[in-house]
Formats: sequence, structure tokens, C-alpha cells
Amino acid sequence: MQNGEYLVTLFDNFSANFPLMLVAFFEVISISWVYGINRFCTEFQQMTGYYPNIIWRMLWLVITPLSLLAILIYTLVDQLTNPIKYDAFVGCNLTNSSDVTWTESENYPVWAWI
Repeated sequence: MQNGEYLVTLFDNFSANFPLMLVAFFEVISISWVYGINRFCTEFQQMTGYYPNIIWRMLWLVITPLSLLAILIYTLVDQLTNPIKYDAFVGCNLTNSSDVTWTESENYPVWAWI
């Protein structure tokens, strides 16, 4: 099988951005909303000796979850409207032309999106 570049591009485009942002979103929601921001701040004070001020609490409660949600929605819409492509090798052209292309952009198959 000669699909190394294909798999590397697929892994690079799908494994690093959307899943990690999804994990970070649910992590912030679970700590600030499910566990409770007051309990978290109390434990933070026990560990560091400093109680977080209102700016940190607003960041953990509102700004960070909304920012992550906006990024997740944008990423999902971008992936659905602009499907990613990979460069497929089409062969060597041995002429001395300056417009020699060795690769063509190809769409990923349907099974790669599932």
C-alpha cells in the first residue's frame, strides 16, 4: 500500500483540532458548571493560598466556554462547506516544461468523514 501521505494528511486534519477542542470545551463545562465554580475556587485557594478574583471566575464560567463553542461551530461549518483535500501523486513528467505538476488535489472519500 502506498498511502502514507494520504493517512498523514488525514490524521493531521482531523485528529488535532476538532477532537481536542471538544475535550477542552467539555472539560471547562464540567469543572465550572457541573463541579461548581465556588467549590473549584475554594480548592484552588487551599492549593495556592490565593482565591481567584472575579475576572478568572468570569473567564471560566462564560468567556472560555463561549469562545470554545464558537470555534467548534466555525470548524464544523468550515469542514462541511470546504472539504479538505490531499495531494495525490500522479507521476513524473520528464519533459523540461516549467509547468510540470506531479500531484493533483483529490477529495477524501466518504468513509474518511465518518
